[in-house]
Amino acid sequence: GLVIPSLVNPFFAELATIVGNLIQDDGFGCVLCFTEDNLEKEESALDLLNGYRVDGIIVARGRNIEKIHKLAIPVVSFETLISDDIITISADNYQGGQVAFNHLYDRGCRNILHIKGPNRFVATEDRCQGFLDAAKDHGLQVDILPLSTDYLLGENFDAELGQLDFSKYDGIFVFNDINCIYVINYLKKLNFSIPDDIQVIGFDNSYLSSINLPRLTTIEQSPGEIATTTYNCLKDLMDGSNQSTRNRLVPVKLIQGETTRLNS
Repeated sequence: GLVIPSLVNPFFAELATIVGNLIQDDGFGCVLCFTEDNLEKEESALDLLNGYRVDGIIVARGRNIEKIHKLAIPVVSFETLISDDIITISADNYQGGQVAFNHLYDRGCRNILHIKGPNRFVATEDRCQGFLDAAKDHGLQVDILPLSTDYLLGENFDAELGQLDFSKYDGIFVFNDINCIYVINYLKKLNFSIPDDIQVIGFDNSYLSSINLPRLTTIEQSPGEIATTTYNCLKDLMDGSNQSTRNRLVPVKLIQGETTRLNS
């Protein structure tokens, strides 16, 4: 069983595709459920998989902590820490926030904004905290604009973005690539030049980052490495092995694109 928040968000679409292929390559079937980060939909998905008596479950960004913890089925969690006895695989989001700030700072940015994801998600909170801590290390304060959702099809953030005077900023870190592209297009409508007027960095290195014009500078959390690590941990649990009994942080790295300058 594979439970993910969304097939619209390109990172989760890539993750689901890679995990699904790994599952099928090993001769298993895959039951895919998506939740839109809705507690009731996630609960229904978990009940469905439990009823099907699946051999194992991967839950991405789970929110029904108590229900997941009580499942009598091998479970591996992506991003959400469920309990001490359920393995969690996650990108090093805190490190990613630090890398994002340091890159903007090294490129000469001093008036910096972080457009942050919803506070109910551990990953976006960790990215924000890493960003804030790196700013504090450099003696800078940064502004924060939290968005109400991760990303929904047809979402329009113009009202939230319209709260800000973007002429105050020379650098922006956006919590994921899909919203980063939205922000860049919004700035273009206001006649800002990227990266000449404002440098912008995203997070994920989803396929959108390479096909967008200009190509995004972003923090890569590798869906391939995350998918493989997560699935291998689940296989070990299903086989009764204790080889994968600890939480894993997958390192992130900067991908230089065209939305930040090559040097300061």
